[in-house]
Amino acid sequence: MAGQQVLRAFRGESRTGLPMHPQELILVVLASIQLCFLPWAIGGVVLWAQLISLGISMAAFAMAVQRRVYQEPYSRDGNYLLLTLPKLWRFPIFWLGLLFLGYIALQGLNPSHVRMSDDRGWWMDPVVHITWLPSGMQTPFEYLNAWRVLIIFGSAWLLVCALWIGITRRTAVMGIITALVINGTVLALVGILQKVTNAREILWFVKVRWSYFVATIVYKNHAGAYFYLIMALAAALLLWHAQRGSRRLARTSPAPVYGFCAAILGLIVLLSFSKGAILLMVGYLTICLGAYIAWLIFGERNTGNNGTGMLLAGLLAVFIAVGGVFLGVGESFVRVKAMLENGQTDSSVTSRQTVTEATWDMAKDKVWTGWGAGSFQHYFPVYQKNYPDITTSYVNKPLFWRYAHNDYVQSLAEYGIIGLLFPVAMLGWWLKRLIGLEAYRRPVILLALGGLFLIMVHCWIDFQMQNPAILTTWCACWVLITRWAETERS
Repeated sequence: MAGQQVLRAFRGESRTGLPMHPQELILVVLASIQLCFLPWAIGGVVLWAQLISLGISMAAFAMAVQRRVYQEPYSRDGNYLLLTLPKLWRFPIFWLGLLFLGYIALQGLNPSHVRMSDDRGWWMDPVVHITWLPSGMQTPFEYLNAWRVLIIFGSAWLLVCALWIGITRRTAVMGIITALVINGTVLALVGILQKVTNAREILWFVKVRWSYFVATIVYKNHAGAYFYLIMALAAALLLWHAQRGSRRLARTSPAPVYGFCAAILGLIVLLSFSKGAILLMVGYLTICLGAYIAWLIFGERNTGNNGTGMLLAGLLAVFIAVGGVFLGVGESFVRVKAMLENGQTDSSVTSRQTVTEATWDMAKDKVWTGWGAGSFQHYFPVYQKNYPDITTSYVNKPLFWRYAHNDYVQSLAEYGIIGLLFPVAMLGWWLKRLIGLEAYRRPVILLALGGLFLIMVHCWIDFQMQNPAILTTWCACWVLITRWAETERS
């Protein structure tokens, strides 16, 4: 009898059967709805989607801060009371995020410029303001301004805090990540169908003025980044379920299902024709494939799973190859090859380099406090005129740059060094936490973290964090992966 209990504990079966607390289950459902809703809502770039996202975040936060009474059947250790508010007060991200949002509000309340317009166009007029305080710009709400940024960032911050204090079990973590992967796969299948049918509208009926949308995301580079982030989560689930099935000597495992999801997500990244996303995904997969082969040869040599694992990898490779040929993804590699060979003359590369240089000029003029959240698109024309190459298009029409295609330099221009101290400190805390959990020794966690770091690299050549779907998912994944690492360590 004792030997059976030890075996069950080794297999992890002793923890099964304990239902999730209703309040935690509601939190999982709310978080899953929000994270799955944003990419379908045109990537969350429209105001109505941002307001809905904020409302769901507030509901999730309100649910998370409520105290919980644990008793049968939700507890094996007797009745006890769980208070989440003390945990919130000890959460550095809560205070750092609150200070960052307060900094943005201060910029919005202290405008240094006001946007004016007439029949001929618009311009920015300087106004009297408190010069020794951080300042921003008074611009229309329908465009991007400090208050619109507060809605987007506040939504992500509330969700992060809710997940940190409200998630206590690995089942909850796996539930949200699984929902993200399934939702992303369904969205990717929709995108593939749209490519096959040459759809001109999102979901075949939503008209947009952009011709480079993918699935329901209007900008192909945002779509590529979102899908490879979800692909990394699918790869992590694939490995986790494969290891779990091997440890439990299970005859079946959901690992092949997540392998199929990862393949579909990889295909849609190729079909997005986002050159940066394709390069980053290929680099990620190359590293993963090399590590996986080494693991099969050296780490799994005594388990008898080598043949099965290699067969699964081979079948997925064949599936991707056949699907790629059928869908014509070769054009993606042709574009990437052309960019690599003609990087110094490729217009998409040279123009972004010039915009980054002009944005750096903008940042240097207010390097400590920045020009204000959401101010880039309104004040950048002042610096754009000094660079004729990015002033007019090839058809001699004026170019209007809403984003700098470099999140780091644009953030420096908008928030300054003082403002950036808050998100940098938040990132530093997460990394320190993961290092303390020895996440670098766990391949499953590293696979998931890889998607987050790909986004960070991509932000140097694009504006990924300006997309609410990517921003909110990226922020939530830090909490989920950290919680996952904690449960793996225990």
